[in-house]
Amino acid sequence: MLKKIFAFIEPKAIAKMRHDHFNHTVMRVNKRLNNGSDRPDLWNFILKSETLTLEEMHVNAELFMAAGTETTGT
Repeated sequence: MLKKIFAFIEPKAIAKMRHDHFNHTVMRVNKRLNNGSDRPDLWNFILKSETLTLEEMHVNAELFMAAGTETTGT
């Protein structure tokens, strides 16, 4: 019910920005996973442990990007 109320009152421009940000994150994660990396990083650990699905990686990456932007922006 709250989701429906929020969708009703959220400005269309904000919804588009949110959608665009998620799509950008998905593209970045997919590119990283497809290209691989010789350097150890978070994604190597996650792939080895097989703890997250691809969809979960996308959602978590979106949070990482937002948190990293906020940390470096202030």
